[in-house]
Amino acid sequence: MSLDPSLPIPHVGGTTQAKEPQQIVGGLLCVDSSWSPALGEPFKAAVGEDLAAGKLDLSCIATVGVCEIDEESRVVTRDGAKALTFFLLRLIALLQEKATVPMLDVMAYAKWLR
Repeated sequence: MSLDPSLPIPHVGGTTQAKEPQQIVGGLLCVDSSWSPALGEPFKAAVGEDLAAGKLDLSCIATVGVCEIDEESRVVTRDGAKALTFFLLRLIALLQEKATVPMLDVMAYAKWLR
């Protein structure tokens, strides 16, 4: 008996072999922060610490900005009033990379947030 949690994927053209389970996207969403500055060095150090044990891939403080761990394990922040909108679009894009959300170019909408 197999304990593989992944199943074959049905599609219009037939069936594709099961995929290996991928890393779960970890995130945090909050309205505000009592840290000052909210996305300053103490925050970056906390989210970038011990990435081997797990990480927050994407974090959003809606009134302040967004923080993401990029492909090179760097902590990247983005300040702005449209943080929540960017967070949503970036989350959808991250899930698309894992093939769990229909492929729409959602980051095309994000370019208008700058």
